[in-house]
Amino acid sequence: QLFIRMKRYAADMFEGKNIKADLIFPDTTEKLSMPMDKRRDFYLIFKEAVNNLVKYADATTAIVKVTTEHHMIHMEVSDNGIGFEEGTMGYGNGLENMKQRAEKWKATLVVRSVPTQGTSILLDMKVSQA
Repeated sequence: QLFIRMKRYAADMFEGKNIKADLIFPDTTEKLSMPMDKRRDFYLIFKEAVNNLVKYADATTAIVKVTTEHHMIHMEVSDNGIGFEEGTMGYGNGLENMKQRAEKWKATLVVRSVPTQGTSILLDMKVSQA
């Protein structure tokens, strides 16, 4: 199950850095229809967001929230870390890869960051093929 794998991955990563995390995922009994390559890209965007948070944010708390509604899956990965000045931060490979994966599926990816107040990565993706 994708959500179980995501939850375990995030918990392990945050625990290793002593980051207190709220991990909110939908009821795993709910069936979602996504082609395997789309599901893989969704997972890789999630993984990159968590990796960036653990590696660069210097955060003490994090939220990973995944919800589904109206054939959409919504993901938020946010922290209370150091943040960065939007526009001055060069998109590294990680952020660029996330952006490309989202564009491939016509998904919306928003990165919001405020220095000293943290960063949020928001993804909205269609669950079933258009």
